[in-house]
Amino acid sequence: MNRAKRLKTKGIYFLFRGLQAIALPVLLLYFLFRGLRNRGYWTSLPQRFGFVPHSFRQTGPGAIWLHAVSVGEVLACVELLRGLRRELPHTRLFLSTSTLAGRATANHKLAGLADGVFYAPVDYVFAVRRVLRALKPSVVVVAETEIWPNLFREVKRTGAGLTLVNGRISDRAFPRYLPFRRFFAGVLPFADSILAQTDELRERFVALGAPPDRVRTGQFQV
Repeated sequence: MNRAKRLKTKGIYFLFRGLQAIALPVLLLYFLFRGLRNRGYWTSLPQRFGFVPHSFRQTGPGAIWLHAVSVGEVLACVELLRGLRRELPHTRLFLSTSTLAGRATANHKLAGLADGVFYAPVDYVFAVRRVLRALKPSVVVVAETEIWPNLFREVKRTGAGLTLVNGRISDRAFPRYLPFRRFFAGVLPFADSILAQTDELRERFVALGAPPDRVRTGQFQV
């Protein structure tokens, strides 16, 4: 990345983090409000702010962290986890989800496949760094369209690999993303590879700023 691109990326992240600081109280109120109806939101807060169970902590790098936001993504990743477990039997595999339903599905479907299931950290630097320090992953795999700026940047700062699998950008979302192409162009290059579901979806990632040589159509191969 040349100097001009580095400065541009720093500017994008500076603006993003400024907006996050303003939004933090709103985020906390959201979880507290949802917790009035479902206590699961309250009990999930420590993990959402980066405090994973002590048993997840690794003494050295080598683990794989897979993020699947909700039920559909979890189900789509079952075969991937089976393949990883078969080919890398001694590697610790962790999976994060963002929703209560996704967490429940992962607990049910991934028993014996994942070494740990947890709620993904909110995309604040302090939360993401806590998880990365605990898991020490060598690779982070993100399913579908979870493009989180701080997560992507912090993963690469640790030296870990970052890949997006089963990538898709829906017909509805793509026109909404295009006006923010400069923002995505500062984030997507942190991914080492993006595996899109179709050739058309591949072109959408490229149009948003992903390096063309890192985006291809295909399935994740273990």
